[in-house]
Amino acid sequence: GFLWFGTQNGLCRFNGIEFTVFTREKDGVAEDRIFGLFEDPVSGNLWAGSESNGLFEFDGQGWKQYGTESGLPNTNFRAFLPRAERQFFSKMAGSTAKDAPKEKRTGDAIFLANMAGQLVARNDSGFHPYSLPQRFSGMKIAFLAVDRHQNLWLATAGHGILQFNGTEILSTVPDNLIPKP
Repeated sequence: GFLWFGTQNGLCRFNGIEFTVFTREKDGVAEDRIFGLFEDPVSGNLWAGSESNGLFEFDGQGWKQYGTESGLPNTNFRAFLPRAERQFFSKMAGSTAKDAPKEKRTGDAIFLANMAGQLVARNDSGFHPYSLPQRFSGMKIAFLAVDRHQNLWLATAGHGILQFNGTEILSTVPDNLIPKP
């Protein structure tokens, strides 16, 4: 296997011996400033979030770019949520119900958040915005996780860490209480 690193100068892959750097100019990567990485455990594809050119997916052979023309609400994505932790979203909106429209089923979706406080599901039928309470609007979401009680945790830039149960914010940790390295 490989270790992947997103940097401000390209996407780096380490094979245990040497680094290979993928850049926009040399390899056609959508952007050199990579802020989020995620390996899909089902397909094995690598997803990368860039600063301003959307998402791109590496299938082992080549890169595919996704932007607003693909249905994304904007192009700055940093946070990914693995398929194994998706139960939160079915709790939030009943979206895994068999009678739900295909685009609302989250059973095989990857979730991602952007720096505008928006959440998006990606399934076989494309990208689909997910409604979050108005309070999240404009929050720069940098990390997503789901706990064993199916609460969503959001780490933000400037708003601390929030715990959300699907209908209300249960707790917050303000930025000034988060220890600095």
